[in-house]
Amino acid sequence: MEDPWDQGDETEILPLRWGSPRGDPEKEFLAWFRLRWAPGDHLAIIAPTKAGKTTFAVGLLQIRKFVLAFDPKGGDSTLAASGFERIPSWPLPRHIRKQIQERQPTRLIVGAVVQNRAERAELRTLQAKVLSQVFDIGGFTVYIDEHQLLSDPRFMHLGADSDELHIAARDREISMVTAQQSTRWASKTSAEQSYWLALSQTRDREIVRRMSEMSGRPAAEVRGILRGLMTHAWALFSRSPYDPVGVTIPAEVKRKNVRRPDAA
Repeated sequence: MEDPWDQGDETEILPLRWGSPRGDPEKEFLAWFRLRWAPGDHLAIIAPTKAGKTTFAVGLLQIRKFVLAFDPKGGDSTLAASGFERIPSWPLPRHIRKQIQERQPTRLIVGAVVQNRAERAELRTLQAKVLSQVFDIGGFTVYIDEHQLLSDPRFMHLGADSDELHIAARDREISMVTAQQSTRWASKTSAEQSYWLALSQTRDREIVRRMSEMSGRPAAEVRGILRGLMTHAWALFSRSPYDPVGVTIPAEVKRKNVRRPDAA
């Protein structure tokens, strides 16, 4: 079988093989990534709509003890069904404050369906207060569904402050995990602050260009990797061109001419 990731001797790809088709690629990936994902490291998940970004993020967030999820449009059933508790008002309920003080796993959602401007303004105030409290407490991982809604006036309305949010979070060792359909919605600053995880094959030129810029890898190499992704396969690009690209691939795919980073 032709190797779809064969880009020549200079390509460093760390293959994460999951064995048989009945294996668990997500579990394999998370076991590998959790050893590299330090507090303050951001992750941007990119995939088309209905590709399972939130479902994947929920599995990823199980690695962390304290998680705050922003659901700008409200009503995210995936988060609600995964043990996340929705915060209806401020201040935080007593039982949540107790969980955090006792260092018990805590998973919270902020977001609601709003009907008018007054409700929207009230939700934005709640979002700002909860986020400020999380920054004061520290140790949280913040998940934002649909990254572009950070800047949208109808939702979180952060504008340019979304860049400052990523920088401040990194300084406080708070990890930001964002989900988006396109890299077009990520600013240069936030893109440079994050790992990028592609959950599906793509030929989108803008995605290739932005991932190439962020990772410092040639566009042709990035294009070849993203085009070669199989079903249920992902590619993780680091901020450094000296780090290998992590790609999940079936064990039966034979590789050739791909230099492992630990090769002599």
